[in-house]
Amino acid sequence: MKKKKLFFQSDSALAKTGFGRNAKEILSYLYKTNKYEIYHYCCGTTKGEAALDRMPWKAIGTMPKDRNLLMKLNQDPEQGREVNYGGYFVNEAIKKVKPDVYIGVQDIWGVESATRKPWYDKITSSIWTTLDSLPLYPNAIKIAPKAKNYWVWSSFAEKEFARLGHDHIKTVHGVINHQEFFKLPNKKKLELRKQFNIEEDAFVIGFVFRNQLRKSVPNLIEGYSKWKKEFSPDKKSYLLFHTHWKEGWNIHRLCEEYGVDKSEVLTTYVCKKCQGYEVKPYSGHGLKCGLCKSKESQ
Repeated sequence: MKKKKLFFQSDSALAKTGFGRNAKEILSYLYKTNKYEIYHYCCGTTKGEAALDRMPWKAIGTMPKDRNLLMKLNQDPEQGREVNYGGYFVNEAIKKVKPDVYIGVQDIWGVESATRKPWYDKITSSIWTTLDSLPLYPNAIKIAPKAKNYWVWSSFAEKEFARLGHDHIKTVHGVINHQEFFKLPNKKKLELRKQFNIEEDAFVIGFVFRNQLRKSVPNLIEGYSKWKKEFSPDKKSYLLFHTHWKEGWNIHRLCEEYGVDKSEVLTTYVCKKCQGYEVKPYSGHGLKCGLCKSKESQ
């Protein structure tokens, strides 16, 4: 039986980004079915990079090798964005591959231009995007009539589209590996709380994120402060931030601004020597590891 050709535009499966990890899981699954000839069009990757050959499927870079050409294209910011995300050379790649299916998986501004390409309606095509804030990005709404297969990562975006009259948008969450991410049994949860000095009945709000200024960290801390004062002033609670503290928001300064006790903001410390981890309040980088006792290793 002839395999269907899948053209998948997203971050490289080797990239340590949300889109990259999503691509790794879904393409690995599809590859194992042996039903598809996969062409992974890797956003932000240069054509011919050696790393592209490490993937078991065909991986294609979106940016030219010629640095002078790349600099010239980047002089126009909008054009430069198209080059980075793959839109500038996608017609050329589609013409060469001749896929049966196209799936664009990226922030909406990275794949919205695909809906304007001459091949978009001639093959089975889908836009799969995050849209993680309201109001919806205007161009995301603009392309809705054109994108017959339109998937969003969050159900509230689907509901907002429906409110605006676009009821064909569906929620398809980002992919995770259920062998690595799963619900722990209660006994193990209690053991971890005891190990990291977290009370059994404490309410813990977790947030895993890259500490970028576009992330809603101030809103979360402000919301936690209001919730704590109004609904849970006497109950022990924590914010657990699994993030990098040396970039983006000054989290402790935000705590002071919104009246949140810094000891209630926990973080994950990882030891570069033993690879073990501890969960505790943030108190700087380069700490002594409580597990292997290595100095300045956390």
